[in-house]
Amino acid sequence: MIGINFDKSTAERFLECIERGQPIECPNAAGWTCDAMLALAGALHFSVLSHGPQLYRNWDWIQVPQEHKEALDEQLFGDLAGAIEYYSHLTMLVNDEEYDAQFEDQHRAGLSVADGQTTVHPFDGTK
Repeated sequence: MIGINFDKSTAERFLECIERGQPIECPNAAGWTCDAMLALAGALHFSVLSHGPQLYRNWDWIQVPQEHKEALDEQLFGDLAGAIEYYSHLTMLVNDEEYDAQFEDQHRAGLSVADGQTTVHPFDGTK
């Protein structure tokens, strides 16, 4: 079980910074705590989730039938979790100095999750 220590005013500051395109400052003078990092991750997750159709860049959203839009809304949760996990993995590779062996500085891919299985389709930037 992961403990949650949520502070409404911190969430409000994070959302305001995201909305206004301002830098997000650490809410704790002692540095980034796990609670603060999770709160920021939650604020960013919500912000991306609220732009769902924009994540499916290759779709003409206006032309998608309503029943497909509903299915994509459900798919969005899994795809977004998979994308966050993939970004996390890539960041870990950077931290561990293993990124450069597999990827160029700029890497683009498509990602989907179906039946719990994540599939990454590299577009470019893969060695």
